[in-house]
Amino acid sequence: MEYIIKVDTEKYPNILTILDSLKQAGFISLEPRSEVVAAARGCPVFVRDFSSKTNPKGPRHCVRRRSDDMLICSCKGYYYRNDCRHVELCR
Repeated sequence: MEYIIKVDTEKYPNILTILDSLKQAGFISLEPRSEVVAAARGCPVFVRDFSSKTNPKGPRHCVRRRSDDMLICSCKGYYYRNDCRHVELCR
């Protein structure tokens, strides 16, 4: 089955973290889009990914830039504090 899900990332900023976790666990797959199309639609654009310090073979942490130039990350630190070292390194 294929679905298109539209979520207000302003109201739910951590939804990308949740979706990335589901993708890494193998429950869902996310098809990549062109960065130009993503930016035009206001979708977050990939900036950089990092390997985990505590689990280097585990899931990678992905930093994305939203349409309002805010950086968001898929790590647990960002999920709980809305800030992390990955975002700081990308600034």
